Amino acid sequence: MLPETIKDLPVVTILHGDDDYAIGSAINKITALMGDPSIADLNIARMDGATVSLDDVKSNISTMPFLAERRLVVLTHPLNRGEGYKDKLLGLLNTLPDSAALLLVLDDSFERKDWKTINKSHWLRNWSQAEKTRVLWLTCQLPSGDQMAAWIMNYAKSLQGRFDPHGASELAAHVGSDTRMAAIEVEKLLTYVDYKRPVDADDVNLLTTSISTVSIFDMVDAVAQQNSRKAIHLLHNLLEQQEPAGLFFMIVRQFRLLIQARELLDEGGGADQIERDMRQHPFVAKKLAEQARRFSMPQLEQVYRRLFEMDEAMKTSQAALDLSMDMFIASLAR
Repeated sequence: MLPETIKDLPVVTILHGDDDYAIGSAINKITALMGDPSIADLNIARMDGATVSLDDVKSNISTMPFLAERRLVVLTHPLNRGEGYKDKLLGLLNTLPDSAALLLVLDDSFERKDWKTINKSHWLRNWSQAEKTRVLWLTCQLPSGDQMAAWIMNYAKSLQGRFDPHGASELAAHVGSDTRMAAIEVEKLLTYVDYKRPVDADDVNLLTTSISTVSIFDMVDAVAQQNSRKAIHLLHNLLEQQEPAGLFFMIVRQFRLLIQARELLDEGGGADQIERDMRQHPFVAKKLAEQARRFSMPQLEQVYRRLFEMDEAMKTSQAALDLSMDMFIASLAR
């Protein structure tokens, strides 16, 4: 639970998990605690740990806040460095001034009973447990297939709207565990009913398409079949219905799921194990198994590296995202 004021925010806040939407929402809430945006922007820094040195991070966060109580540094990819980095990072974490608020963003994937990278025995978890008064750890995990309907109903309630159980289940079948897409669809459906009655299954079927599941699978299938014309056509159809940034995150998530599914297949598992271990809807688990078999692990890892490079270019405004996705899909489908 986040505090209500920036003064009450611990020196270190850790956002960890695979729910990009929840992580983004938490970052927005924390930055909003900084107050007046015209002053807050002078006291907020966003840094990528994969490219900046810890000396740069330390220098930035040690700067005294300007006309504000705290200085906030949002550090993504804080663990993506080589030997000796752990001790340097611990040294920074243990010497942060009270005027600092350091936000560490840790992307991870949940596999079977634990997280792939920041597992139960990870040194950062041990450190955070020993420094409880100085650290707030927020786990942002995607809901499993059977939890998604409850997530939808709770999110609608937070917006002062309502979903009936059948409507929530129907929307969950459309969006899978994609919370970003679910949030968009919930807001659209609540607007449709003017917040005056619960959204039901008929409303969902009338207004919601399955683009977050079926069309993404179809596009990736076309890539695997090296059918560039079909893949580009499906991409353009998706771009007509989705903002480029939202679609890009859906594509990233799809290939992240395929890497996890490929690992399970390589260990002798199947759709049932994907459903159970990856906490997916049976339909999605079956499609993931079918699709993962069309790629080798080296192919999927190469694709994911390409997506990471696109994400970096997008953050630094080096390329138009829709054009980058066009070129990305075309090159994969050759």
